[in-house]
Amino acid sequence: ADAAVPASAYHVLRRLDMSTLETVVQLIQSSTNDAASQKALRADLKSVKDALIEQLMEELQGDEPDTSNLEEALSGLDFSRKTAGSLFVLSAFSHAVSTPQLALFFDSMGVFLLDFDAEQIKGDEDVFSAVVWRLVEAATECKRELEAVHLLLKAIPKVQPRARCLTPLHAPVLQLCILGRCQHLGARLLDEDPVHEVSADIGLESEDILKYFFYGGYVLTGLMRFREAVGLFQLCVTMPSQGEVSAISLSAYKKMLLVNLLAGGERSALPKNVHPNVQEALRSRTRPYMEIANAFCPSGASIRDVDLKLAEHRQILENDSNLGIARQLPSALRRKRLLNLSRAYTTLPVAKAAGLLELTRPEDVQTLVAEMVSDGALSDGTRIDEARQVLTFCSGEKHGYGIGSVQAMESAMQRIAGVAERIQALDSKMDLDPKYLQQRSRNERFGSSSRWANAELEPGSVGESTADMAQFYDDSHGMDAMLG
Repeated sequence: ADAAVPASAYHVLRRLDMSTLETVVQLIQSSTNDAASQKALRADLKSVKDALIEQLMEELQGDEPDTSNLEEALSGLDFSRKTAGSLFVLSAFSHAVSTPQLALFFDSMGVFLLDFDAEQIKGDEDVFSAVVWRLVEAATECKRELEAVHLLLKAIPKVQPRARCLTPLHAPVLQLCILGRCQHLGARLLDEDPVHEVSADIGLESEDILKYFFYGGYVLTGLMRFREAVGLFQLCVTMPSQGEVSAISLSAYKKMLLVNLLAGGERSALPKNVHPNVQEALRSRTRPYMEIANAFCPSGASIRDVDLKLAEHRQILENDSNLGIARQLPSALRRKRLLNLSRAYTTLPVAKAAGLLELTRPEDVQTLVAEMVSDGALSDGTRIDEARQVLTFCSGEKHGYGIGSVQAMESAMQRIAGVAERIQALDSKMDLDPKYLQQRSRNERFGSSSRWANAELEPGSVGESTADMAQFYDDSHGMDAMLG
């Protein structure tokens, strides 16, 4: 093994007329993995950060960009054995990189994500997160989102302290799935590795948690899994705060208002645990969305009125990147109205149905009926007699018990069983938690005047975060969202 370089090694090497990049690489290669060496290395690297970025910018962004020195330096680093130092060089590269070198940056990050040692980046999680987000930008500009998704999915287990624990890589993966139009991969992450815990020891910021729920809801919206998307948007909106509204929460609330209309045609109500100042701020900043919801929700809502509201607030919707979602509202209202007609009538003239659905042609009624029968909203017996021009609704339950319905029910039951197991595990852990036992003993001795909140359990003190589960079961729509 190489001998450890002393803390003053940087100044010694600089006297040898080496460039900053060469000096940094020599320091990294000469370091060992013991605590003292790593501490000295970090101190030296921190002191030359600005100088290294300046050198790379001169080489990469000059009139004649030259990547030879950087490529030689990166090829000489062992990402698995010298992870911390390699991360420092890649961080400086991320600050200096310009469009012509994006492919080199992407490829270098790809090798790093496959080889890095997660233990060596502890204490540098903020640097790691910043470099990953720069990778997202590079992948988007290079049109290599799918490659980046696969790289990050392979890296998640490395930085995950426990299964189903949120990491700084979850949100970037979901955003890349949206940008690369591969939402199915994001949905697979949400379904197969759902987050049940937020650990305090992997350098997560509140923004990472908000982005995870926001991008998760965005992914499911793109797959038309509207009820599940509303649940994730709601978790983003109801994250604890000090009465302030973040831009992410505001964006999530705007999307939640629209997606909830697509999911069930109802207005979105904020849970009671949301801070009053937050509730007021959200409502005051989303008045156009409230007006659209007010036009959509009444029993006698007019599709024309919804269209007028969408036209009135088109620019706002476009600026918020919500125009595509909002454009689905007239069709959703028409489907909702046809479903209501199926509950009220057995047969209905096609011409009258067209008038009630605000359609100009009878052929459009037939197309809508065929679509709703195909996706299971109307039963298979619903049909149009073309000779008599009569729409006949099948009597009995509109949602049949076909293969698709049975599979959906089995899937829902499996998810319910999984939640039940989580509740039992949490209950067992709480029964063994010293603070909980102390509070319960105090209540038994002196009465239960002090509430559970006085126990002051720290987040994660029983092994998992329960805030999302508590909200899930307090909300009457929670089970509906689970059953889809």
